Amino acid sequence: MAIVIADTLAEGRDAAEMVDADYEVLSANVHLDAADADGTP
Repeated sequence: MAIVIADTLAEGRDAAEMVDADYEVLSANVHLDAADADGTP
């Protein structure tokens, strides 16, 4: 999640273009025991 605050719309758009997000796709845990296991993100 990112938030850009700027004085003008143009500055805000320029700043938003500079936002870079990295993410990792994780598998879903559908069982409570699996979600609570050691090492689970």
